[in-house]
Amino acid sequence: FILVAIKLVGLIAFPLLVFVYHYLQQPEGLSLALLFKCTIAALIGSMSAEWWLKNRVKHNRELMRAATPDAVDLMVICAESGLHLDSILQRVGEEIDGWSAQLSEELLFTCAQLNMGLARPDALNNLSKRIDTEEFKHLVSALIQSDRYGTPLVKTLKDLAQDIRRIRTLTTEEKIGKVPATMSLPLMLFVLFPLVVLLAAPAMISLVRSLQGM
Repeated sequence: FILVAIKLVGLIAFPLLVFVYHYLQQPEGLSLALLFKCTIAALIGSMSAEWWLKNRVKHNRELMRAATPDAVDLMVICAESGLHLDSILQRVGEEIDGWSAQLSEELLFTCAQLNMGLARPDALNNLSKRIDTEEFKHLVSALIQSDRYGTPLVKTLKDLAQDIRRIRTLTTEEKIGKVPATMSLPLMLFVLFPLVVLLAAPAMISLVRSLQGM
């Protein structure tokens, strides 16, 4: 509801601002150009809130992905001390609030769902859907299997911590591998093209002068 309300405000406010600005500059009334500007402003105003929300979600997801390995290590420590899965989620959610508020909020919300009587697999699946990262999907899958089949939680979390850090390393290597391809277009535009112009310009000037002298 809040997102729809903000989109409606943007849909009205942006073209209104364009109309007022245009009227103060050129008070000649309506025109086709003004109508086009107001239409573009309405589209931008209605979509800007959704763009901002998507970027915010992506940013929070990256922050939670970066905090996941350390959170899993903390889960290993809690499991080794004998805590139950629900207590582990509660303790880790409280401890990581200082350096990963987003992940802490999601873990504590999952604990609240468990306290309200939601089944543990359902609560963990909801957590995986909200965070929506590859690392957390592996974590939730391992936690559900450990809870369902009674496998040792400490060993499961230790193996998972290694897998998550391996995935993180592979993701970083993949991003590094994409850097040369990403830099090729700016390199051609801002280095090679000016260099070609600089080298060819004297020859072109000499050719033009020769043709003018004929």
